Amino acid sequence: MAYSQLSSLTPRDRLKTICVHVSRKWELRGIDDDGPLQHIDLILADDKGNVMYAEIPAAEAERHGPVVKAGNCYVLGRFRDCNAKDFYRSVPGPYMLELTCHTRISPSDHPGPFPEYVYYLTPFENVRDYIGDRKKFHDVLGVLVEVAEPEWVHFCNQPKPKLRRNILIKDQRVATQADTLPQEIKPRDPQKNRE
Repeated sequence: MAYSQLSSLTPRDRLKTICVHVSRKWELRGIDDDGPLQHIDLILADDKGNVMYAEIPAAEAERHGPVVKAGNCYVLGRFRDCNAKDFYRSVPGPYMLELTCHTRISPSDHPGPFPEYVYYLTPFENVRDYIGDRKKFHDVLGVLVEVAEPEWVHFCNQPKPKLRRNILIKDQRVATQADTLPQEIKPRDPQKNRE
């Protein structure tokens, strides 16, 4: 069977069938991680490397959520193709898919090749430029340097305090370069210089 490519889909398409690999899957529960499920988010990739964001609404989560698993391939039909959201986009593109009560999902043994991981990396040095940006999610590649202990924080827009944990990530290239420098020219710890 010939499948449509993700890049060929438009909102006017109603009866196309696609074969995709689920690269990523996560649940959105709003501001609270323990809040009610709003939708399940997916990143889909076809065998040509095209990618698209997809969403399973809360009303269909019980039906489609357990069926679709990250890392597996599926044939999807009777889905809704619509305009992509204007905020918190996971991947670039003008359209997204919505799995509805009419959507048909079948496991596929299509050999691919499918991209295993789909990320659009933001250069580490540009991360500060996107503080407060709600247009898209930003993926960065770095080295996890520190994980702080969790602490309860009160937010003015939430009735109960929330548990928060701060993390420190450093640019992978800088960390790698510092690790490979000879001992005599490595950056010194300012705390040690005070002793």
